[in-house]
Order: sequence, then structure tokens, then C-alpha cells
Amino acid sequence: MKQTIFFLLGVFILTLFSCKEKKQDKITRPVKMMEITGNTLLNKTFPGVAEAEEYAFLTFRIPGMLQNFGIQEGQNLKAGQIVATLDSKDYNLKLSAAKASYQQSQSQVERYKRLYEKNAVSKQDFEISQAKFENDKSIYNQALNDLEYTKLKAPFSGNVEKKFVENHQEIAAGERIIKLNNPLKIQFRFTLPETNMHYNINNFKCRIELDVQKGVLYNAKIKEIISSSIDGSGIPVILKIDDPDYKPDKMRVLPGYACNVHVEMTNKSDSLNTISIPLSCIYTDPETNLPYVWKVEKEKSVVNKIPINT
Repeated sequence: MKQTIFFLLGVFILTLFSCKEKKQDKITRPVKMMEITGNTLLNKTFPGVAEAEEYAFLTFRIPGMLQNFGIQEGQNLKAGQIVATLDSKDYNLKLSAAKASYQQSQSQVERYKRLYEKNAVSKQDFEISQAKFENDKSIYNQALNDLEYTKLKAPFSGNVEKKFVENHQEIAAGERIIKLNNPLKIQFRFTLPETNMHYNINNFKCRIELDVQKGVLYNAKIKEIISSSIDGSGIPVILKIDDPDYKPDKMRVLPGYACNVHVEMTNKSDSLNTISIPLSCIYTDPETNLPYVWKVEKEKSVVNKIPINT
């Protein structure tokens, strides 16, 4: 419940109210009152932005010349769809050579096995043929994989946020080709100014208003609070909408979309059932040299002198 207390300000404090009738010739001097509230909820609005919760930077495992790369930023891709391919001529040649060596060593180890069983060759020669076969088999399987790696496929259905290279460009293994986002898994980020850090972050009540749906507020929960201000602008806060009315598959909210984050927060001192009083409300009793304040009880039309415990 909201708690409201009125305190008097000024150097000279005179009696303002009385339960009994006063004489008409009593001079009443005006003073200033200040309303102090405790357990007050503060509502603030911060600009925010949507970002992908699930994303992937797609890269090739092998180097080569990029070809058949016509993907555009903003394009939707399906899981398993080919994003781009590399020039596969060299990899086909390597595969042919590896296959020939593999087939030759396979025939040789089979022949040596028959001869060894007849004691026609030594055990050492047979083991050498086995080792060569295993090595050629490994090279052949790697050549098969490398040829398959010339095709870059989307690991999940998503939206292309950014492309980093162009077609017919020579690329290195592990070089970023595109950034793919999952449009069904979106989170929201806003920056909490450092001047608001004295509020109780753990008890924030957040609602998100999308720019594409003005006036509609969705309940959200805090997913993560970055422990430090990275660029000095404030504390990054990441939110996740948990409102059953929010349908991301129908609303088409993409990374980069703007929003407003409506935050309801309380001062940390409110959890201790305390209130803050301006220093201008505090006076010192000349006799006792102790601090006190004047508290106004509007219902009774009286002013009480309240000592402050220090």
C-alpha cells in the first residue's frame, strides 16, 4: 500500500493546525510542505531492440573459390537448403586419386592375406600391406568428406541477417559466409542507465511494446543482466517475452526491430520498509542538539515533532 507522509520545510516552524478553536487575531504564517512517499513504484520507458536468441555463423570447413552464392540479406532459408558451393574440380581430382590408391591397396591386402595363410609371405609383409590399406582408406574417406564440404547447407530454417562475402571470392576455411537467425527465437535487449542501478533490478516488472504493434504490451521476464557496463553507456539487460498472446511466427519480429521496454521498479530501500527524506526537512533541536522533523497529519489538522533515531 502506498504510504504518504508530509514534512514541513523552513527555518522557522509555527503551528499550522489545531484541534481546538483559535482566536481570530492569531497570525498564521505560511510554510512549505513536502510529500514523501514510501514503497513507490517508478515507471520508466527505455528504447530496446530485438535480437536473435539462436543464430549461427555459417562457414566452409575447407578453402576454395566461392560459386553459386546468390543469397541476399533478409532472405529466408529452409533447413538443409544449399547456401553456397565451392569450386569442386580440385576436390574431385583428389577424390579420384584417393579412390584409386584405396582400391589398389584393398586388392593388395586381400592378396597378401591369402598368401600369408599359405605361409607364402611373411607376417611383416602382410602387416605392412594392412597398414597401407588403412592409410589409403582414411585418405579416401577424407576426400569424400572434402567433396561434400564444398556444399554449405543451412543447419536450421531461418533468416539471413548478414552476408560477409561475395560470389567468386577466394575464401579460407572457417571464414564467415552468412549469419543465420532463427526467427522463432527472439529476445530483446535494452540498456539500463547506471543512474538507475539503485533500484531493485531483481523485482523489475517489464513489458515490451513493439514498434510494429503500437499500444500492445507483452509481459516479459529478465533473462540476463550483464554484470558490467561494457561501453560505458549503462547495464545491458536481456528480456524474453513470456506472454501467451505473443505469437512470433505470425508477427514476423526480426532482429533489429525496435521496441519500447516499460519497466516498473522500486527503490532497493523499499524492501527494508524505509523512506528517504531530504536533508532540508531535518532540523536540530537547540536544547537537545538532536535531529527531528515536523510531520503533518492532515486528517487531524495537527503538526507533530518527530525525533530521528540515528
